[in-house]
Amino acid sequence: MKNTIVTYSVISFMFISGIILNSCQQKPQQQESEITEMMPSDSFHLLAVEILPGFDNYSDISLLLSNIEVSYYPELINSIENVEKYLSNDLLQAANIGVYVVDLAYANAFGDENATAGCYLSAISLAQNFPQVITFISNLMSDYTVGDLEIDSVLMRLEQDLQVSVMQLTDDTEKQLYSALLTGTFIEKIFLLYSTISRFPDATVSDTPQNENLQRLIWIATGQKKTLGELNTIIEDFVIPEERLLYKHQLNDLENHMNEATFLRDTSMIGSAEIIQNPEFVSLYDEIMQIRRLITEPIE
Repeated sequence: MKNTIVTYSVISFMFISGIILNSCQQKPQQQESEITEMMPSDSFHLLAVEILPGFDNYSDISLLLSNIEVSYYPELINSIENVEKYLSNDLLQAANIGVYVVDLAYANAFGDENATAGCYLSAISLAQNFPQVITFISNLMSDYTVGDLEIDSVLMRLEQDLQVSVMQLTDDTEKQLYSALLTGTFIEKIFLLYSTISRFPDATVSDTPQNENLQRLIWIATGQKKTLGELNTIIEDFVIPEERLLYKHQLNDLENHMNEATFLRDTSMIGSAEIIQNPEFVSLYDEIMQIRRLITEPIE
């Protein structure tokens, strides 16, 4: 297993040199062929594209960071040292691939090349049993870095394949891993979102730009109620055995608590101090962090 990880790490490093660090505009043909040989021809129509329901992580976070003046918190990113904790559990592998992909987008949006490279290596290492995900990440990083396509264009292109690819998920194991991967992407996205809100500078009535920025954050947080509801519905439709569901009860409880939260409906709370001291916000943030810890810091 360690040899496999080393192999993928070497391949990943080659991609990082040519893509993430952008030392050249085109990937060497040899690198591209090595990756391609490992993948099925229709790799974009399986787990790789199935990440799309959680792919709005890229859209949300990129727009959030480009339109709102917030600080970058590298300590929020899942440590690459945690990778070995997930290797004995395929569901945790899938969930943390989702976590690292979201962290990759977060770090890349701020131009943190070291963190981006680390998250990329972590995702690739965990994806040793998920070849479609390797293709997905490699293609995504190529498009994202080279800049031939804006992120919205990438989303539109992938979305065209979504309906077809979802119908191809007939294998029970694929469905189980898919649900775990989506759980990881959602939890990490909402964790970063709530962490950003909790650290947002105090806004006053006279500070219009800050008020608008904070309101955007709350709007995105409000939208996650619908996203989580859709995620729970997808997982339920898969009819996965109870023992193969990853923290489904926690997701259901979180959805209920988000729907009950008044601050997600009350736009009168402008100042960040009013938000982060609100008992509902504190409770939800704590609940989100607990679920994230179950995923990223499992008891060995």
